[in-house]
Amino acid sequence: MGEKRRYNVALSGCGSAWTALPVTSMCSVAGSAQVQPEFSRSDLAAPPGASTQKQKVSRSVRRASTPWKLTTPSVVDCYMDTTRKVLLVSGSLRARSTNSALLRTAAHVAPTGVEALLFDGVAHLPYFDPDHDSEPLHPAVEALRAAIRGCDAILFSTPEYAGALPGAFKNLLEWAVGDADASSIYEKPVGWVNVSASPTGAADAYRSLAIVLGYVHAAVVDEACVQIPVTREMVGCDGLIADPEVRKGVIAVFDALVS
Repeated sequence: MGEKRRYNVALSGCGSAWTALPVTSMCSVAGSAQVQPEFSRSDLAAPPGASTQKQKVSRSVRRASTPWKLTTPSVVDCYMDTTRKVLLVSGSLRARSTNSALLRTAAHVAPTGVEALLFDGVAHLPYFDPDHDSEPLHPAVEALRAAIRGCDAILFSTPEYAGALPGAFKNLLEWAVGDADASSIYEKPVGWVNVSASPTGAADAYRSLAIVLGYVHAAVVDEACVQIPVTREMVGCDGLIADPEVRKGVIAVFDALVS
């Protein structure tokens, strides 16, 4: 019968030392040997000039008179994902909200290197109750906290209701405050776009937002906190804003937020 062989490693060499690379490595090795058979101990011959005494074979790969042929790689390419994820959160539940339209447009025009993700679960969150802020959490709360943990920065846009933040949006912020995870909103870069075209400019709402974000120690990026007035007439049938100045302003916000 033929010899039993196993296939489980890719081999790479540098100088006279050979290294076993795990097949799950994220680096691609140009010129490396293909996966080769791992022979039994009896198949590994001692190097020339070595004692004929029985050698102890370790898991590391040695140069030996084995049947395989190795090619020393010349280039090692390691790829790192440098994409920055920005979570977009609207404080409005309104179907034709100018705040939501601004954020949808932001997702549409996000520059290269930025992945903009629109959070749409505000309406599904239960009322915040500290007694319920424990495992198992409501699925909508889990989704919110997972979205925050998985992003590099957050961009908000909210209307002003009755001189303050909308209740549903404040509820979202309260659930965010309760997350003690290391990758929560704490010290995470945040910014906002105020789209109000009213004389008061939703000033009280954003004053309240600044207080809440300061309370949770979010890293407010001043250059990413801007006012870009948007009227309902500027929102197209596709829910996006085509105005080039608005889009230019949004891109500038991204640049400030992830720089």
